[in-house]
Amino acid sequence: MNQEIILSYKDIADEIESIHKSDQETRAGGKFDLEIDSQNSEKIKSIYEQIGFPTISKVGKSASHHFVTILLHSQDIEFKKKVLDDMRNLSNEEIDKKDIAYLEDKIRIAEGEQQLYGTQLTFNEEKQTYEVIDLENPESVNQRRLEIGLDTLEDYIEFANGRRKEVFGK
Repeated sequence: MNQEIILSYKDIADEIESIHKSDQETRAGGKFDLEIDSQNSEKIKSIYEQIGFPTISKVGKSASHHFVTILLHSQDIEFKKKVLDDMRNLSNEEIDKKDIAYLEDKIRIAEGEQQLYGTQLTFNEEKQTYEVIDLENPESVNQRRLEIGLDTLEDYIEFANGRRKEVFGK
């Protein structure tokens, strides 16, 4: 019985990785497809209904993180909230707490609220640099980021700008 559970979790991990690969290929070069995002959202909802949140012990660190990456692209705010509530109750061994920061900020921005961690950026065409979107208590953002395991906001923006140059050559 235990072997069957492990095998099914491996199949689910493989499915998550496959969905993630498709998600990232779609986004190559800064392109987005809401129809694919919607299809991917339905796929991860099915996984969530089967096993709950795909924790590290169930599917491994990569698939657990990639589940959240796919979820970030979903338009279903209520599903995001449900998953976030579950994630908050998981131990550090079962989840990468940084994923909570990204999901929390994504939900807050979608609902017109300020983000806590500054994970959601926008590109300023005039300045040719990324900037943080509406941030709550900016003077303490780096403390919040460091507590959850993220780099400073300044390092994050520098990384995002460097990544943009790699992808777009500017």
